[in-house]
Amino acid sequence: MILKSNDFIEFEAKMCQYNDLDVFVPFRVVNSVDSHELIYDTSRCRTLIQELESSSTIDEENFIHLLVSMGKAINYCSNYLLDETHIDLDIAKTYYDGTNYKFMYLPSPRDCKMKELIRDYVKQLQAHINQNSSICIEKMHQLTMALGETHFDLQGLVDEILIGKVPSYE
Repeated sequence: MILKSNDFIEFEAKMCQYNDLDVFVPFRVVNSVDSHELIYDTSRCRTLIQELESSSTIDEENFIHLLVSMGKAINYCSNYLLDETHIDLDIAKTYYDGTNYKFMYLPSPRDCKMKELIRDYVKQLQAHINQNSSICIEKMHQLTMALGETHFDLQGLVDEILIGKVPSYE
């Protein structure tokens, strides 16, 4: 992926590169005169699409894991002064390394709202949720309803969905 220099936010790239943000795909930057090339290291990961080819649906455990990872990514953005709308929420660009789901972070300006990005991501996920699992359906419904609220708080929603199983968002 190549970004022109006026579309590149160097501070954000450095924050991602120099901190161990386990929910973002690591990348390096190759600079040239008028552009910056971001090279993402996906060598030890499979895309969510590839994972779905082997299992065909997202079960409850993986759905919760995805939500937790998304919440953690948003939390990292807040903690590291990154723009949460620069998280590339797309199931074709969501990776799994055997332990964590990872998202691509694009240190480049975007004109969008986080709620809209999450809504679009949820629509992509909806087609792959295990329709035979009442728990998956219930959690997807809960997420869809929360996205319709005026004030949407993903962190709070993840906590609600995981009552009793709330992970650490360090």
